[in-house]
Amino acid sequence: CMAMYTSQPTGIAPEFVEFNSGSLRAAASAPWNKLRPEAAEALFLMYRVTRDPKWREMGWTMFDAFNRNCRTKAGFSGLNDVRFTPASFNDEMPSYFLAETLKYFWLLFGDPAGPGVQIPLDQWVFNTEAHPLRVSF
Repeated sequence: CMAMYTSQPTGIAPEFVEFNSGSLRAAASAPWNKLRPEAAEALFLMYRVTRDPKWREMGWTMFDAFNRNCRTKAGFSGLNDVRFTPASFNDEMPSYFLAETLKYFWLLFGDPAGPGVQIPLDQWVFNTEAHPLRVSF
């Protein structure tokens, strides 16, 4: 997952990648990034389950790449092609970027003892929109 990000000049993953003889590259048919939350969610969950700081370090690398390459005067934008810098914006900031992607980064980087951040994963689950729902037995 992280290699999809770090293998690009922007540090941002493409929509999908191709594997060829052990190498990883952005698919020519989908070199864009739409600010999707799945990678940030995976890093959050891995950190919370293992408490290994490497997941936070990966998350910071990813967040920093979003901030450097996707930030605009009015917010953030997806990229047309992650293979080139400077990246060109697609001028779209989907609502899930704020509702999910940034929420998972906030949960990943927040003080584990801080209010609202320490959501016990054995008592709560996140729905597809990253809203926490209490598990009741």
